[in-house]
Amino acid sequence: MKDARGCWGSAKSPYRVLTTRADVWALLTLVVLVLVFAAPLFAHPGRMRDPENGDTLNYYLHLELARRSIIGYGQFPWWTPYVRGGIPLVGHPRDVSLSPVVVPALILGPIPAVKVICLGVYLAAAVGMFYLTRVVLRLSRAGSVAASVLFVTAVWLPARLVSGNYDEWHLVLFPLVLAFYYRSREHWRYLIYGAMVLYVTIIDGKYVIVLFGLYLGLIAGAELVHSALRRRPTLLPLGRLAAMFALAALLATVKIVPMTQLMRGGKAALESPIVEPAEHLSLVARLGVRPCDPGDPTFGTRVADLGTWFAAPLLCVLALAAVPRRMLGWMALLALSLLLMNSRAVPRWMDLFGLLHRLPVFSAIRKPFKYFNFFALFAICLGVAHAVTFVCRWGLVGRAAAVVLALLTGAVPFVWHVRLNAHIFSAQPEDPKVVRADGFYSVAAFDGSEHGQQYRMFKDFFFVREGVGVLNWYDPLNLPCRVVPRYRVE
Repeated sequence: MKDARGCWGSAKSPYRVLTTRADVWALLTLVVLVLVFAAPLFAHPGRMRDPENGDTLNYYLHLELARRSIIGYGQFPWWTPYVRGGIPLVGHPRDVSLSPVVVPALILGPIPAVKVICLGVYLAAAVGMFYLTRVVLRLSRAGSVAASVLFVTAVWLPARLVSGNYDEWHLVLFPLVLAFYYRSREHWRYLIYGAMVLYVTIIDGKYVIVLFGLYLGLIAGAELVHSALRRRPTLLPLGRLAAMFALAALLATVKIVPMTQLMRGGKAALESPIVEPAEHLSLVARLGVRPCDPGDPTFGTRVADLGTWFAAPLLCVLALAAVPRRMLGWMALLALSLLLMNSRAVPRWMDLFGLLHRLPVFSAIRKPFKYFNFFALFAICLGVAHAVTFVCRWGLVGRAAAVVLALLTGAVPFVWHVRLNAHIFSAQPEDPKVVRADGFYSVAAFDGSEHGQQYRMFKDFFFVREGVGVLNWYDPLNLPCRVVPRYRVE
């Protein structure tokens, strides 16, 4: 059966499966490359992320809270005394006790577990992209490996791990969800697989599930329009997508219900103004024509970069010229993502995110460049895969050229950003000098403020690790607290 040459490059069944030795070797090569890229994460086994990074410590804190509840009390944290005087923690948007990431924390503890989680994220990103490009879209092995390596080594994912925004890693599951959505044409069981992946994003993925809904909805809508143009109108794409999300919501009910109730009791700001880096980077810079160095004082603004090197965008142009019917949709998605991520750098009439920002959930997104640049990277990786696949058709010379292109595309970001992995976990854990006392007790910031930012963000994990509760912890929900602390700390 021929491919469906639609504007999104999708394919009809039967699908290619990893049954040939060449495919297996390609996948193994990809896994080895990812392992080498991630190896520096484990250079300092007992060290952690910078203890001055509040986002990272908050992630450590939630792993520790889940571990203490499950191991210490033999139950999920339906209620925990360690924060805010006692709350139903399982309903907190950042609680990880119902997520697969809690497993390494239960076995190893939070500090080693985060390194294992980072390795798992790298592997999930690479395998998911390979599965989409090779198995579903039926692109060449060289193209699939090149896209997968670029997807992992471009600065987007390493920068998230450096900045401490670990709840944003769920975005790398998008290729896998999209692949299952496409394969649901073949069998309904892929809807279940996709729903299981979406479940993970609902548990502790912040805004990821809403972004997935936006982009998958656009893709399903494009399929609907494409079928209408072919005079075969059908609502099945939207039906499959709705079924996948409904099943995911059903699986995550155990999280959604308590989370809704907990958020009602807080004073969280559900709307945030849109902000941009102090030094707004140009579009060319954000495509990543220069490497990212964590020692660079402007690194904080570089999380908006894609870090692909200029070869990848050029290959996208080649793919669009060579296979326009397959690339038109992906390049439209790239253009849309670039507009959304540069919300404050475009004229007001082009500010698409300004419109989205009026909607629920989207109104809480302060930095669109941190989220929509991922989808720009995703589209560029697909462009690379299509370009390398096109070159592979030129016989032996073409296949050799495809291998060279694949090496150039992935090798430069690999060399640039492998250093970031060595930088992530290089700090010694702190000792909070806990006062030993009989029984359980809680502490609060020395000045007694509800929002002591330094204390809230930088010390919570270390106290809870010693079995001490914290009252004015780092909590975006701003939950009420009526408990009096036994001690106040600096």
